[in-house]
Amino acid sequence: MLTFLTALDTPPVANAGNDEYIQLPVDTIVLDGSKSTDDVRIINYIWDQTSGDQGGVQVDGEFTPRLTVKNLKEGEYIFNLTVFDENGQADDDDVTIYVKGYTHCFLAHSIHCLVTSLCLS
Repeated sequence: MLTFLTALDTPPVANAGNDEYIQLPVDTIVLDGSKSTDDVRIINYIWDQTSGDQGGVQVDGEFTPRLTVKNLKEGEYIFNLTVFDENGQADDDDVTIYVKGYTHCFLAHSIHCLVTSLCLS
């Protein structure tokens, strides 16, 4: 009698990384989905912005484990990562970027520098 064993293929598990916090003037961040896993191998990564102001936001690497997001403004942005394995199975995960505005201290310093510059010229 022949017995065949078939390996159980489990779906991938997407991991878009931890939520991120930045403060202007920093307006660029790299999201890292490289900790996504599969029992065989992940063959496709797809990043998509699902929430937040899309005007002016630039992304690079939509089909790679790492997504660079540029030109963020104050607010909250949600990006979804979907991963696919060789058998077409998929999973997705969200990550939120919280962008805080300029602080009073930063603005005061900028104004001081501008006034000093104008007075010295």
